[in-house]
Amino acid sequence: MFDEFLFNVYRSIRLDKSLYQESKTFENTSLYFSIIIMILCGVAGAVAKNSVIGLYDLYFIPKSNIYLAGAASLFPWVLWSALIYLLGVKIFGEKNKNISFKNVLILVGYAHAPMLFRYFVFIPELIVPIIFITEIWFLISLTIGIKEILNYKTKMKSFGIVLLSLLIITIFGYFLMSQIAINIS
Repeated sequence: MFDEFLFNVYRSIRLDKSLYQESKTFENTSLYFSIIIMILCGVAGAVAKNSVIGLYDLYFIPKSNIYLAGAASLFPWVLWSALIYLLGVKIFGEKNKNISFKNVLILVGYAHAPMLFRYFVFIPELIVPIIFITEIWFLISLTIGIKEILNYKTKMKSFGIVLLSLLIITIFGYFLMSQIAINIS
């Protein structure tokens, strides 16, 4: 079972589109694999954030609790998946294609696999490039996965779904943070 998990992570990192074409990829164990990937990515993100804070002396930004970051990463996973499901399946979906929300959850979880490289941020000169590269890598992986499971004819349509989801999440995050800042002051 663990070797299957590692093999799927490897295929996702490799941007192997056949990962999303196999029905075995969307079985129940894959949902648990996606949860593990998301928790590990949350911890890796907290490690990266704390490294940036320490490297650039940004101590006015609070450091992340590494343990809570793993659990907290599950909310953005469900949010990304819900947006992609809404936009990619319900609004801009192809006819005659029935995709479950669970499949989108698994896709988004596997697409986060490149973010596991954020554990390499212990090299100070590579912190910012690693964060930037893994973010772009994630978006490319997500685009490929969306194209495959939703049977889009072009990658531009799947990239549009990813970009629109990213824009909505960014706007939502901005307004959420501005409301938190207003309530604090």
